[in-house]
Order: sequence, then structure tokens, then C-alpha cells
Amino acid sequence: MRAAPEDQMFSDDEWAQIAHDAMHRTGLAPYGKEDEAVRWIAVRHGPDHIHIVAMLARQDRIGPRLSNDRLRVREACIAAERRYGLRSTAPADRTANRCPTRAESEKSARRGMTEPPRILLRRHVATAAATAGSAAEFFARLDEPTCSLASATA
Repeated sequence: MRAAPEDQMFSDDEWAQIAHDAMHRTGLAPYGKEDEAVRWIAVRHGPDHIHIVAMLARQDRIGPRLSNDRLRVREACIAAERRYGLRSTAPADRTANRCPTRAESEKSARRGMTEPPRILLRRHVATAAATAGSAAEFFARLDEPTCSLASATA
């Protein structure tokens, strides 16, 4: 977790509170439930940030719940931003483009393609949307065969 250059610099105690809150909000170390918590530490080696390291094993030998862990970490960051008046960062709304899987990349390489069809299609649609002046023109541009898309689907 990092504070922006224009944000306040936190004391060790404030960073500790932010780390505790983040671990609680993720469900990895809920307040008052030490038996259901993972072991973790927060390392501060700069004035503007900390690293949180957690063992993904509990004392009772039950694995912690990790589904949607990135979203829960993001929610903890947003809570810290609000609580301490920090610069707001982008939400994790799951609208970002997904990266090609390893299988897609390997299949593309085997077929001699420079990139997976998903990337080529995304670029073709974005280009059509950016250059079209109307819906009809957009769909006409999508119907145009292109070298890269034709080879991607072959």
C-alpha cells in the first residue's frame, strides 16, 4: 500500500492501523478472531508505503477464503483513502480488458500469429468505433475483412 506524494506521510502507528484494517477487510485476519486468522506482517521500508506479507495458512490448518481477494483488497484501499483523506484511485470495477490466457498465447504462437485473436478483434472493434461516424458505418467497418483478423480466425 502506498500514499501518493501529495498525501500526508503516516507514522508507524498509522501504517499499522491501515494494515490491520486491510487484513480485517480482506477476511484474512478478522478483528477478534485470531484463531481464524492467517499470520501476517507489514513491512515499512520507505516513508510512503508498506508491504503486507501473509501466510496463506491458518493455525487450524484450514485454508483461508481467497475468492475475490483482489476486490476485497481494493475495497480496503478505498476505505483507507476515505478514512485518511488520501488521493482517490480508480475502482476495481472489472471493466478492464482481460489479458490473454497462456493457452491463447501459446496457440497463437503455434499458428504463427503475432498475438491472440482476442487482441486482434478488440483492436478491430476499437478502430471501427473510433473512425465510424454512425452506427451503420461502424457495422460496415466491422464487416470489412482485414488481413490480421482473417489470419486470426483461419
